[in-house]
Amino acid sequence: MKRFLKWARLVTCLLPRLILDYFRIILPYSRHPERYPLSLRYARLRALILKVAKHLRIDFKVKGYGEFLSRPSGCLIYGNHVAVCDVIALIALSKEPISFVGKKEVRKIPLVGRVFKAIDGLFLDREDPRQAIAVFKEAERRMKGTGLSYVIFPEGTRAKGEAFATLLPFHPGSFKIAFRIKAPLLPFAISGTERLLSGDLDRRHLVLLSFFKADLPSDYEGLSTVAYAEKAQKAIAAERARLLQLDAEYYQANRQKEKLPKGESLCLERIDG
Repeated sequence: MKRFLKWARLVTCLLPRLILDYFRIILPYSRHPERYPLSLRYARLRALILKVAKHLRIDFKVKGYGEFLSRPSGCLIYGNHVAVCDVIALIALSKEPISFVGKKEVRKIPLVGRVFKAIDGLFLDREDPRQAIAVFKEAERRMKGTGLSYVIFPEGTRAKGEAFATLLPFHPGSFKIAFRIKAPLLPFAISGTERLLSGDLDRRHLVLLSFFKADLPSDYEGLSTVAYAEKAQKAIAAERARLLQLDAEYYQANRQKEKLPKGESLCLERIDG
């Protein structure tokens, strides 16, 4: 019943706008992205995602937000993967265009696959080495040629069930994109996006993110992708554990029952320091 009520509210509030914007923005941008500049495609899609985020009642708490906003161009952004709504969170927080390298199955997810295409997202088939190499080379070309930053989830999939609170091993190959063109790497940890499409009727949903300082080429010089992947996984796992503790404290204090402030397009609090 709770899930029904939540979805009834979302459908009532969002469906008319989503239908209109699907045909006006998402469909044409995803079918023919070459006809429109990325800056326009991203800005209009982000405006739509901000409306979605507001109706999902996201309460963002972000550490290191300045690192994210002032990131170097042509950056490889990477972190743990919690839910498909990670994409919504990252786009909502990024004023400058970002795109994603996702597994090929993302292409079939309603709306999400179209959004990926509309912002120059790439789809990776990990079972096809030649295709994966081609995708990585295309990401490298765009990062180096246009300065576009890409997000990748090195776990390759989401941890589920009893393993949810842990991080899966990072695939070293995920970092070859940056290593080959000597691009900066920006790590992040995320928590809370799994609740956004759940059946609860909370008045706000906590989403926690922590952005690390970017690793410049000089910071990973001499490291193999295997060594870097192990180091990165440990650092993000430790930060993810800290975020889960903050998450538990938030819900123990019943903060989720408090209404979000009205009139703000993005409910965001920096928790640096």
